[in-house]
Amino acid sequence: MCKRSIDFATVANRSSNVSLNPKRIASVGLGLRLQLGDRLTARFDWGMPLVSVSGDKFTLQENGLYFSVVYSHPF
Repeated sequence: MCKRSIDFATVANRSSNVSLNPKRIASVGLGLRLQLGDRLTARFDWGMPLVSVSGDKFTLQENGLYFSVVYSHPF
């Protein structure tokens, strides 16, 4: 299954003694999800920021790539 996404977020401090301004981020992305039976799901997502964020990008996740495998075992 192919998925599309658009994400928006705003972060602000509740404390009045902190001098940080509210920050906004936004991104668009694509993802694939593979369901293998009732218990196993694999997922791969790629996102591209619409707002520039400073900082180093050392990991795949920091570069917009995310992969997960989930196995659900009934109790």
